[in-house]
Amino acid sequence: MADGLIKNQSIRLLHFELCGKNLWEVALYLSLFLENNPSLDEIHFLDNQGMNHDGEGLNLLLSPLLKRSRPLEEINFGNADVNDDVLRVITTVFEENPGRTPKSIEFSPYAQIGRDGFECLARLLELPGCSLQELHLNNEDVDDDVANIFANSLRSNNSLRILSFVREAMISAAGWRVFDTVVCDTESMNATYTSNHTLTSLGNLDSRSNQLINPLSEDLRRYLQLNKNENKRLVARKKVFANYFVSTRACFNTLDGMTSSLLVRVIGFVDKVIAENGEEMLGVGNNFRYNFVYLLLKNNPILLMHNIRYSVWAV
Repeated sequence: MADGLIKNQSIRLLHFELCGKNLWEVALYLSLFLENNPSLDEIHFLDNQGMNHDGEGLNLLLSPLLKRSRPLEEINFGNADVNDDVLRVITTVFEENPGRTPKSIEFSPYAQIGRDGFECLARLLELPGCSLQELHLNNEDVDDDVANIFANSLRSNNSLRILSFVREAMISAAGWRVFDTVVCDTESMNATYTSNHTLTSLGNLDSRSNQLINPLSEDLRRYLQLNKNENKRLVARKKVFANYFVSTRACFNTLDGMTSSLLVRVIGFVDKVIAENGEEMLGVGNNFRYNFVYLLLKNNPILLMHNIRYSVWAV
């Protein structure tokens, strides 16, 4: 049976249950199958008691995934007795090749994950080239501290699209607000431009309706929706315009105190963005160019002395 499984090239979903066997022994049989089956998309762990006591066996089981030509679509830990030790092993394995991290990982309400375990998952998200796109945490021990751990990790992540917690998660309104600056950091234009433009869904998952419950601010919802656009450069520019140039007052606050050399750079940026995307696409109104140039010259007449030739001047 083991030889037949190793040679199989068609299995797409593997349901895995120890049934009282030693994880290390089972991993020996499965390792070649996991490495060489190009069709395998998902692994679902069922009621695997003892997994958290056999880190060596779990390492042996997961390591072949690093050698595959592509990452798995999903690993679902189902009712497996996952704890912080298991998460340390998972993180250690995929640190060697973050590009083979499964696209989706889901943990059940039975997972006993503590702060160390959540920090391991956050560290996985911070790895350059991490391919994890969906993370579903269904245990109830999620609070504001955990939300902050993941918010910080997402500042440097560009792969995760969905982060969901169980409906009973204990995250307050303040805990959700930490994600506001993740997807749109308004500390500066550069901070806004380099914010997370990948995350599209965030909230508590209602197991009954399988829908995300979004206790999020209106701005955060809007930016998550904007992040669904695959043109991330346009997403970044829209966020910049929405916060710094969308109104006359916003323009004034943005330009106030800038040196003439910096203003010249801003002119070039605005002109390029409008030329490439148009005022309507950016949501700034049809008269934006006129207002922008008028405001520039009114508050910075010294710019008239600069020999600057941008199409924005010709409107």
